[in-house]
Formats: sequence, structure tokens, C-alpha cells
Amino acid sequence: MTSKLLSHLTSLWNKKNMKHNFPNFRCVKSDQTSLAMGTQWMIARLGGFVPGPILFGILIDDVCTHWLRSHDKNNEGSCYMYDNYWLGRYIVILAYGWKALELAFFSLSLWFYNINQRINQMEEVEQEEKEEEKGLEN
Repeated sequence: MTSKLLSHLTSLWNKKNMKHNFPNFRCVKSDQTSLAMGTQWMIARLGGFVPGPILFGILIDDVCTHWLRSHDKNNEGSCYMYDNYWLGRYIVILAYGWKALELAFFSLSLWFYNINQRINQMEEVEQEEKEEEKGLEN
């Protein structure tokens, strides 16, 4: 039962992330797609796994209303009570903020892709015109 559930969840995760692979296949030369995908996933993992827990930890510590202090040298403790209203708001704001940033970067990549596509089309037209001129000269 557990293996079937894990297999199904993995399948859903991979389908969700397929949209991130298509720009690599379209914008990178075919002999460099594996390097591009490896670089993309390395940046995504570093960008998600490193700052994410730190930011959420700061956010959770920030909404603590009552700390239980320990009696050791560091005087560190754990949170006894959270302000649930602000905790929920901060988590939603942080999550939507990351999604807005993702949308901005995808929009920029689409914009730059369209510019490069237009430049390539113009270069192809110029190349065809030069070939036609050479054909007329001969």
C-alpha cells in the first residue's frame, strides 16, 4: 500500500515539474540539454532547500508570543505559544511571494525567448536574401 502511494505521489510530482523542463529543451542546443537540466536542478535545489527553512524558521520565531527559556549558558528555549493569526498570514504571504517571484522569472524567460526567436528569424531571412543575391549574380 505504501509503495503504491509513494509511486503515485512521485508520478504526480514529476508531471508537475515537467513544465520546467520544456524551456531547456527549446532554448539549448541538443548536445547541451543534459548540462542545462543539471544546472537548472542544482540552482533550483540550492534556491529552495537553503533559504526556505531559514526563512520559515525566522518567520515562525517572529510570531512567538511566549518563550520557555532553559537554564543553560546560552539561555535558549522553545516557543510555548504562537500568534496563530499572524503565523497563518506570514506563511501565506511568504508562499505567494515566492510564487510571484517564480511567475516573474518565467515571464522574463518567455520574453527573452521571444526576442531570441525573432533575432534568429531575422538572421535566417537575411541569410536567404544573401543566397538569393548570389543566385541572381551567377
